[in-house]
Amino acid sequence: MPLAAATFNPRIFFYAHADEKKLKRSLADALTIFPLLAGRMDARSSSLVLSDAGIPFTTVHLQEEPPEDITEEWIKRLADPRMPMRVGAGKEPIATVQLTFFPSGRAALCFSAAHVVLDGMSAFTVLNT
Repeated sequence: MPLAAATFNPRIFFYAHADEKKLKRSLADALTIFPLLAGRMDARSSSLVLSDAGIPFTTVHLQEEPPEDITEEWIKRLADPRMPMRVGAGKEPIATVQLTFFPSGRAALCFSAAHVVLDGMSAFTVLNT
């Protein structure tokens, strides 16, 4: 497995409110421009295989508000818990999205992707699509 596949970087954005349907439509639109994000790793050839499997979009409703200073524990709660080693083995998607709602109505959107596919600038480009 390539070492870069083991690096799974979450990017978390907080919003006063979020429209789940609109976010799902935006993700679908982004995948038409960046189809590799829906791919899977092929561990035998260390390559990325295009797929129609899509990206998992998980919605979570928490019963508590996040702290003002986000800790590592909270990052784990706000990010889809896919295992990076399983991504590199082709058993998990290379990108995930988790939308977390809080009791106040605020929301956190976490986009995670394997570094083998998206570096910082590439992620910035995808997220601004």
